[in-house]
Amino acid sequence: MRIGTTVSVVGHAAVLALTLVSLSSVERLDPNMDRAITVDLVPIDEFSNIRVGDLQSEVVETETPSAVETEEQAELAERTGNTEEDQPTPEVTPEESPAPTIESAPAPEPEAAPEPEPEPEPAPEPEPEPAPEPEPQPEPTPPPAPTPRPEPEPAPEPTPEPEPAPTPEPTPEPEPEPEPIPEPIPEPEPEPEPEPQPVAPVPPQVTASVEQLRERFAQQRQAQEQAEQEAAEQQPTPPTDQPTDPLSDDLADRIADLINEDTSRGTTTGQGGQQSLGESTGTAATLTQSEQAALAAAMRRCWTPPIAAQNTPGLTVRLLVTFNQDGSLAATPQILSAMTDDLVRATALSAQRAVQQCAPYTILPPEKYQSWREVDVTFDPREV
Repeated sequence: MRIGTTVSVVGHAAVLALTLVSLSSVERLDPNMDRAITVDLVPIDEFSNIRVGDLQSEVVETETPSAVETEEQAELAERTGNTEEDQPTPEVTPEESPAPTIESAPAPEPEAAPEPEPEPEPAPEPEPEPAPEPEPQPEPTPPPAPTPRPEPEPAPEPTPEPEPAPTPEPTPEPEPEPEPIPEPIPEPEPEPEPEPQPVAPVPPQVTASVEQLRERFAQQRQAQEQAEQEAAEQQPTPPTDQPTDPLSDDLADRIADLINEDTSRGTTTGQGGQQSLGESTGTAATLTQSEQAALAAAMRRCWTPPIAAQNTPGLTVRLLVTFNQDGSLAATPQILSAMTDDLVRATALSAQRAVQQCAPYTILPPEKYQSWREVDVTFDPREV
């Protein structure tokens, strides 16, 4: 392996050395040196002189020499190309050419050119055949005379247009009588707004009696439910309807009368509405005046009724709002008012959006959740 590599390196080095030596021994070319070029000048008169004839000249007949029949054989021309003796070379006198301005190398002596062979005599041109006489062309037949066009019939004379009837003069329209100027209708005086009546304070005795009756009714109801539950456990058959206690019926009637007489249940929301608080079972409301006013103010903060609704008398909207215990809405507020026209619909939808935007209502006391779980609210846009 090493021997082959060594031999290869030595061989390549030897080739490169020989190449460098051979290139250095070559003579450098002189770029300013001009070499002379030998040029032979040959006259071209024989090729350029062409006979020109005239078509209108007379035809001259010349006798063509006929071949002479002789028994003597023609002498053969000597072959000069293969003879051993040198033939004399005619001297060629080249035309003088203008000397170049740049010095040139001496021209080499011209080599002896072989003697040109004798040119054969040109054969006589054949006589041109006489042009045939043109045949007389027949006279063209005259074109037929054009048939005369029929004369156009004279156009009928136009009938005279009837004279237009004279337009009748328009009858003058009677001048309209001036309309009587309507008397200005006096604007109706705005009705004075009724002053809100002050809420009568609840007598403390009535409130105390309501609380006592409520506690008593709750105790009786709880005792009755326990008795019914014990009876149901002892007897699997469904119990028969038992007559209600007259005392409990009397107590319920008295509680209903006291609730109807309680003025705190009819307090306004501050929006021209009236809240009906409490459960569907008929439990009385326990929200105070300040709590009701705070709830009304929270709903008023987000409500913007239509402008047309504020100028429409008697337009009110009722909503049923259901709350969760944390004050958020349990469902979308239900519209209780009848949708009689587009204005009522727009007012109801604006009130519905206001209740949803202001939620949650954290101002409500959680211990009174059963009182404000469902609230019936009436909205009056004129009092916004």
